[in-house]
Amino acid sequence: MTMNTMPLMPEQALLAYRDFLRQVLTEVVGQMRGEASLSRLMQAMQVYWDACFDRRSQRTAAVQAAAGTRYAEQFESLGQPFLKLLRAELAQIGCPEADALSRDVYLCARNITVEEARTGRREMQNRQNVLYLLRHSALES
Repeated sequence: MTMNTMPLMPEQALLAYRDFLRQVLTEVVGQMRGEASLSRLMQAMQVYWDACFDRRSQRTAAVQAAAGTRYAEQFESLGQPFLKLLRAELAQIGCPEADALSRDVYLCARNITVEEARTGRREMQNRQNVLYLLRHSALES
C-alpha cells in the first residue's frame, strides 16, 4: 500500500479480494493454450504464484481489512474457481485421483502465496515441492 492509499474498510475487503483473485485467474487462464497436459498445468501453477506475488500488497490490504469481521469467513469460498481449474485439468489429463489431488495442491499452493505475501520472499523450494507432488501424483495410474 502506498502512502496515498487509504486503508480499506471491512466492507470493501471482499470486493478487493475478489478483484485480486479475478486478476490472478485472468493471468493464469490467459496463458493456458492448447490441450490439457501436465506441463501446461505446471506452468499455470508458476503463473498463479507469480501473479499472487506481484499483487501481494493488494491481497494483504484486503485480508487485513477483513480480519476479525464476518467478511473474512467469505474469503475461502472465493478461491474455488482455481480449485475447479486444477480439478478439471487433472481430470482431462487422466489423473485417477483428480478430486483429492486438486484439493491437496490447491491448499499447498494457497499456503505458499500466503507465506510469500507475509514475508515478501518467493518460496521457491516450497513451489518446487508442490510441483514435484503434482508431477508424481498425477502420473501415478
